Amino acid sequence: MELSLPDAARLLNVTEEQVQQWIQREALPHYSVQEQMRFNREEVLDWAAAHHHPVRETGPRSASESPRLSEALARGGIFHDLLGATPDEVFHELLNRLPLPPEVDRDLLCQMAVAREKVAPTGLDNGVAIPHMQGPLIEPLLEHPMAALAFLRNPVDWRSLDGKPVSIVFLLISPTVFAHLTLLAEVANSLSQPAFQARLRERAAPADLLAGFRALEELAGQGTGGQGRAGQEASGQGAPGQKTGGTGATRPLPDRPAKTP
Repeated sequence: MELSLPDAARLLNVTEEQVQQWIQREALPHYSVQEQMRFNREEVLDWAAAHHHPVRETGPRSASESPRLSEALARGGIFHDLLGATPDEVFHELLNRLPLPPEVDRDLLCQMAVAREKVAPTGLDNGVAIPHMQGPLIEPLLEHPMAALAFLRNPVDWRSLDGKPVSIVFLLISPTVFAHLTLLAEVANSLSQPAFQARLRERAAPADLLAGFRALEELAGQGTGGQGRAGQEASGQGAPGQKTGGTGATRPLPDRPAKTP
């Protein structure tokens, strides 16, 4: 889904000038079409999640169009001490634990996840990976999006942006691109909040983590333009020229929120 420069600025809740600075200094993905700057929404959301920067909602909410991340996680589950020495092994272990409908071919989903990982690794930084599958191949299998959060027993090399091994995996499986982008935006917003990062570092119980997701969603619902009060504070909104997000792949910003493992 293509974005213009103003679109990207609105999604990231910063000025166009700040977006241009991030392009130059922080490796924000972009490309040019007829000398006009363009962005891929999924790449921007991945960048925001990697750099702990909150984003605006991706569109209007309804129970049928845009289920919340907490709902998707309640369907999929939160798992501690997951085994696996490689991303492929983690996918196999995690997909075998998901409460998928009996007609779903888990091996096929695993092959899809592995193939996608080879093309575009989903390891971000600070020990987090967000592998995801979405689109026409998923739509016949799942009526509603499903997400899973896994804490790995041992860190795994995931070809991450910062070169560090991954110990926390968010898996997103969405029947539509819109649902996928919505969930990805919510993961980015969750990772931008220091209080929630602390819950991840502590590897809190599933019920506590789900309560944390729901609390963040309630805060987001209180905000203006789709972004909650907590997200506005985390992004440093209202300070022109301020570095409000995270980092590029290699250079952390001094005002970055506390890191997850």
